[in-house]
Order: sequence, then C-alpha cells, then structure tokens
Amino acid sequence: MPALESITRLVSSLDGCLALALGFALILAAAWRLSRTDPLWVRAAVAASVVVGLVARLSLSLDAPMNAWAYQRRLPLAVMIYEGALLRALSASWHGFAPHLTDVISDTNLSLAAITPVVFFCHARYLLKDARSAVAAALLIATLPIHVRFSRSDVQFIFSLVTSSMTFVVLYGALTDDSPRWRALCFALLPLVCGATYFARPENISFAALDGAALMLYLHADVPRRRWLAAGALMAAAAVFALAAFTLQRYSGDLHRGLDLQTLTHAAEVLVSPRLNTLVNPHMIPPMVPALAVFGLVAMRRRGDGARAAFLVAWLAG
Repeated sequence: MPALESITRLVSSLDGCLALALGFALILAAAWRLSRTDPLWVRAAVAASVVVGLVARLSLSLDAPMNAWAYQRRLPLAVMIYEGALLRALSASWHGFAPHLTDVISDTNLSLAAITPVVFFCHARYLLKDARSAVAAALLIATLPIHVRFSRSDVQFIFSLVTSSMTFVVLYGALTDDSPRWRALCFALLPLVCGATYFARPENISFAALDGAALMLYLHADVPRRRWLAAGALMAAAAVFALAAFTLQRYSGDLHRGLDLQTLTHAAEVLVSPRLNTLVNPHMIPPMVPALAVFGLVAMRRRGDGARAAFLVAWLAG
C-alpha cells in the first residue's frame, strides 16, 4: 500500500521536539479552558500535583530499561526526537552534547509522566463534570506508585495514558465545547491524537473500541447529530488507517496468535489473578486505590451514571 507507507513516512519524519511541545501546549490550553470558571484553588491544586509528581519521580523512579518486550523499547516519540532536526542542531552547536537514544527515551517518558496529572484533570473534568473529582484524579496519578516507578523507563503505557486520555479530551471538546473555534481545533486534532495512541504499540488498536464507547456516551446527549457523526467518522478513519498501515502490516501474525483460545484463556487467568493483575496486586497498587475505585463506581451507578462507570473500567483495563 504505497499511499499508506507514504503517509507513515511523512508522520515519522516530523520533529519529535516540536510534536512534544505542541502536545504540551494543547494539554495546558485545555486545562486552562476547562478551569476558567473554577475557583483559583483548582488551578493551584493541579499545578501542585505536577510539582509533587515530578519531585516523586526524580527522587524515587529508576532510570533503567523495564520493558519486557524488546521490540517495543524504541518509543516512537523518543525516536522522532532523537532523529529530529532540532536535537541534531543542538548536538552540532553545543560541544559535548550528544545524548544517547536510551537517555532520550527515559527523558521523554519522564516529561510525559510529569504532564499526566494535567491530562487526567482534563479527562476527569469533562467526564465527571466536577472540579474536585478532577483534582483528585490529578493528585492520584501524580502519586500512584506504579506510575512513579516506571516514569523514567522505556515502557509504552506512560505514553498511552497521555494520548488515550487526550483523545477523550479532544473528543469531548469537539462535541460539547461552546466555542466554535475550539471545537474546530478539536475536530482537526481528533484523528491525530487517535493515531498517536493506535501507533504507540500494536495492542493499542483495542483503544479504538474504547474511543467508540466514549462517543456512544454522547449519542443521546444534547449534541447535534452532524457533529456526532463527524467525530465518529474521523475516529473510524484513524482506526482503519492504523489497522492497515501498522497493526496488520507489521503484527498480523502476533494478532492471529493473540486471538487464539489459549491466549484468551491465559488473559482471563491474568484478569482474576491477584498477583498477575497489576490493578489489584498490592505490591503494585496500594489497596486503597482499588477500594476507592469500587466506592466511586458504586456512587456513579447510584446516581445513574452506570454507562460512564463501565467506560472507566474498560479504559483502565485497557
């Protein structure tokens, strides 16, 4: 598929430093916009969560390779930064400045981990429609031990958390924001953010189903049908492109083996195992966290938010 290969090469040729800077600008702009009617303490609390999280990661996380799969250790964004024009120019201008790819990978993940509390604030602010809950989400991810532990390693889930959450933020902005300009920007960015998630690792194509579920939450809401259909079309196009140009092209054999009965049975065993399931393993996640999650799910169901509760469970499991 020459056309798909050309588009993939074009995206890969973008400067990673520029992509990271634009992503951070979008995240901060979304947070500022979402908190514009909130009390001042909300913005202060989100900023404090970033500082606390960054200090925790610099103090406690280990700069070391921790990815179990060798083929996934080259983070796409880190590679774009490493091979980009800006880093090459800095290396040529500054004597002795010659970062290795492993350093760029750990620093990229650290940067993404540091901004994740802001992303979670935006996601929760849209989904839960409550500033206090959104601040709690930011503080939780800032201090979550498993996230702190892997923040300076080569794992992919740090990047996936950011892009998958931002997909929902951009989607909700495109559907519900009262500013036509912001909605237009979100619509333009929606397939790009979706693609960033789907291309991060082969199993991330499963996020396409979660993105569709997020869209379904607004099927009967006060959203114009044309707007809803346009968002669905853009997300579907991004998913089809990623499936054809990345998942099937590079990992079709792995996908076939991943869907056989033995693998699915093992996945079910992992799901119910208190040792292998990191969401309930007390050595990975403090028991208070799943307890709070269960309390929150029960509270959401009692107030009639069962669909949103199920969506959150599926997103965390993904």
